[in-house]
Amino acid sequence: MNFILSSPSVDDLINLLKNWRLWILGAVLGAFLGAVFYFINPPLYRAQATVNVDFNLEEAFPTETDRQYFYYLERENAQDD
Repeated sequence: MNFILSSPSVDDLINLLKNWRLWILGAVLGAFLGAVFYFINPPLYRAQATVNVDFNLEEAFPTETDRQYFYYLERENAQDD
């Protein structure tokens, strides 16, 4: 019981790292089980997006100049005296 509460030593860490095959086996086995579960029980909802592209280039680019936008914003922001 005393060994459970004691802090790990450097030798314990070295033994843990020497068992790299066990770590690799666990990772491969976990990935395999995750893939099998995904193919047996796929998620119910998937993300989906729809993009509408307008091919009328005349309408895509504004015909007004920057000066017209500037005067429009100036009129909109002007306070009534």
